Amino acid sequence: MERELEFVWEFKGQIIHLYEHEIYYVHLQERNTFVHTRSRSYAIGHKINEEEEFLKGIPIVRIHYSYLVHMVHMEAVGQSEVILRNGVHLPVSENRSKEVREMVRAYFYNVRKCKNRG
Repeated sequence: MERELEFVWEFKGQIIHLYEHEIYYVHLQERNTFVHTRSRSYAIGHKINEEEEFLKGIPIVRIHYSYLVHMVHMEAVGQSEVILRNGVHLPVSENRSKEVREMVRAYFYNVRKCKNRG
């Protein structure tokens, strides 16, 4: 059995330790970056591009300039929004919409081997 990835951030005197499955999404707001779990968010301070690189080992997708989403927690993906399993709605930028849906489709059908009822 493969060991789950773990991530640690240190920011403003706080040490944040999360397992891969706990990370729902990362977002940038007013020059501050946050990592979100099912019910909490933590300021992590790094640039979102750096976080995208840091989280490379997990299935994340950039749905918007300001959002990285862990695909495992996606419940629905439309042209303009993603709905997560915890009920959070996130915007999908218009210029990323097609690419996001293609990446999500490939992840669920090819990687996760989900049944397709399309």
